[in-house]
Amino acid sequence: AQGPGLAFLKAALSTPAVAWQTWNRSTYFLLVKHKEREMDHVEKGIPPEALLRGQQEVLELVARNAPLSESLSAIAAFAERTIPDMMASILYLDPKQGKLKRGGYGKLPSSFADIVDGMVPGPVMGSCGTCAYLGERVISEDVFKDPLWNDFHDLCNTYNIRSAWSSPLMSSRGDGVLGVLGMYYPFTHAPDAADLELIDHFTHLATIAAQRHRDDEEQRFRSLHDALTGLGNRYQLEQQGAQLFDASVHAGTPLSVVFIDFDNFKTCNDSFGHVKGDELLRTIGQAMHETLQPGKLLIRFGGDEFIGIFDLPVDEVQRRLEQLRTVLTQGLTIDGMSMQMAFSGGLVGRHDGHADINQIILEADNATREAKELGGDRVLLVDARDSEQRVRRREIRQALADMLDRKQGLLNPHLQPIIDMTTSHSFNQVFFDDVRIPADLLVGQENMGWRLAKVTLGNERVSLSGGGSLWGSGPSARSEEHT
Repeated sequence: AQGPGLAFLKAALSTPAVAWQTWNRSTYFLLVKHKEREMDHVEKGIPPEALLRGQQEVLELVARNAPLSESLSAIAAFAERTIPDMMASILYLDPKQGKLKRGGYGKLPSSFADIVDGMVPGPVMGSCGTCAYLGERVISEDVFKDPLWNDFHDLCNTYNIRSAWSSPLMSSRGDGVLGVLGMYYPFTHAPDAADLELIDHFTHLATIAAQRHRDDEEQRFRSLHDALTGLGNRYQLEQQGAQLFDASVHAGTPLSVVFIDFDNFKTCNDSFGHVKGDELLRTIGQAMHETLQPGKLLIRFGGDEFIGIFDLPVDEVQRRLEQLRTVLTQGLTIDGMSMQMAFSGGLVGRHDGHADINQIILEADNATREAKELGGDRVLLVDARDSEQRVRRREIRQALADMLDRKQGLLNPHLQPIIDMTTSHSFNQVFFDDVRIPADLLVGQENMGWRLAKVTLGNERVSLSGGGSLWGSGPSARSEEHT
């Protein structure tokens, strides 16, 4: 009753709560040791208490969310302390790239890690690459006789590898292989039952760390990406947009921002329903990713509006936007239907007059609205001169709105009757506004197409009208009327 198994259990129960919960789910089998297995470990010089101490150290790293490389390196070092003749390697399978990436090592040098980093799993890729490919344990008792190692004899000679055992780290969420634990020996060696139990022990520890990392990666991805399109979301824009602006200012490098709003998207939703509309948005997001990347940020801003931020000059971004237009014009296939799409956009390059990323986005957004008013299916480029004019126009617009809303003593309306000289009767009246506009608001007003209404006849209420556009003259002109 007082043997190694009881001490093992007492020590396990003293493990911190978070680590214990994780340990309890994934490595419970260690608590139920047969006496002969404990004796096997003792014969090998591995007391169960030593296994538990090493395990606790690793699980504490996982519980405090240490970097994956730190946790996996601790497991590799723990395994090598337990089996002194062995060299351990733990690789993490990147789910996006489909490659085995540097995880944790003990005695093996960084030069070995550099060679193995980025290995693509395959049917004859040594023990680890083949293990990740099959999702099964691979034992190479003699690497120089095993055809899986035919292409890696130089590696084995360099690092004194003669026997290799690889075990997959299988996801508890049903996500397949998370990584691979590799164990290398300088002599030919086949595992016995006790060895296999130790392998399972270290494999489970590595799986816990890898699964925690995978879960954290997926949670972070969801927090920063749009669930429908897979592009970045507004939170990602908030987190990274300002950093990109500051880096561009500091380095003096280009930064271009495009705001995209798809034309007549509501019509698609109304005609085909929101399910097909969502599928269309997913396809649009994929097309944007393929044609506009690489870019610093590609964001679904909301609905059918998108923002792209590039560390490129505007002419290069224009070229990519034309490629996107070509793809959309050729048609996107949705459930067997070909749907042609067009978009309106505003493209702004950073210049010294910009205070922050939000100002650039606002200018791009405003240019997009104007592009829509011009009929859509176009991108308007806003240069530094346009930016200054638009800022000034916004200031004038706001000042005039304040003047009309608050009166501020700037409007002095009065009536002037119109008299019929033959009858001496008033047959109509004129409503005058004596408008006192500060001189600075009138500077450049002619260039912006402004004219002040002078008279409204009859009993209609008079208004101050703007002819032309606050955003520029030409076909896009629109009136602002205040009663």
